[in-house]
Amino acid sequence: MLRTLKEAILGFTRAKTMSLFAILVTGFSLLVLGLFYLALLNLNTLIRYLENKVEIVAYLRDNADQSEVGLALEDLSRLEGVSQVRYMSKQEALDNFRADLGPDSDLLQDLETNPVPASFNINMKEGYRDTLHVQRVAERAQAFSFVEEVDYGRDWLRRMDIFKHMVSVVGLSAGALLGLVSIILISSAVKIAIFSRRKEIFIMKIVGATNWYIRRSFLLEGFLKGALGGLLAAGLIFAATTVFNDRVIPITNFSDRYYLYTVLAGGLLGLAGSWISLGRYLRRV
Repeated sequence: MLRTLKEAILGFTRAKTMSLFAILVTGFSLLVLGLFYLALLNLNTLIRYLENKVEIVAYLRDNADQSEVGLALEDLSRLEGVSQVRYMSKQEALDNFRADLGPDSDLLQDLETNPVPASFNINMKEGYRDTLHVQRVAERAQAFSFVEEVDYGRDWLRRMDIFKHMVSVVGLSAGALLGLVSIILISSAVKIAIFSRRKEIFIMKIVGATNWYIRRSFLLEGFLKGALGGLLAAGLIFAATTVFNDRVIPITNFSDRYYLYTVLAGGLLGLAGSWISLGRYLRRV
């Protein structure tokens, strides 16, 4: 094992330019993937923030019977996906309206009657804040005879569902494409490095070295190059997110574990690239 490690390290010094090229390609590939994933992470944070704003408001008629209102409150609370149903009286609704008006609340001083209706304010559980579940609860609330109108921002909610779907599709497609491009680039870099050492490989084959003996030092070398590329990408992403947080706006950052995974991913990509390129070459020798 020590001999294999020594040969792998010597591979760096024998082809410094190719080794640097492989490290940079790996680093660039993982940097692009990381920045893309960071953008998706923050888009998902934005989506969750918008989903938290989803609320169903059922406005009640002024002549609603309080006993029926109490039964409806219990019925709605038991529906699938509902986390909370809160009854807001006419007076509480008026007080909130005054608070929203701020300095202009004096406009309501001369009111003879309270024009603001009582309401049910219905919040949904996480995972149930999509059009299908929200609309189902809204329709159930609308079925009560004393409910005059139900508002849940139907058009806005549908647009958010479309946005979520687009983010998912684009994220999966672009992530898969970038991953494939990364493997191709790294494989090409390793292929160039192997080509530059073709005489060494040929001599090793002549003296009786097995394919596995030749392969293992190259595989370890590829893993080390990939890991260094991953370390480079992790460092650049950490620096970029730190600067962005300090000088632009706060964003959702990766956990510390992500940077370890980036280094490991770089090593695995380098290993895969070496395996693919070396396997093809050895079959032709």
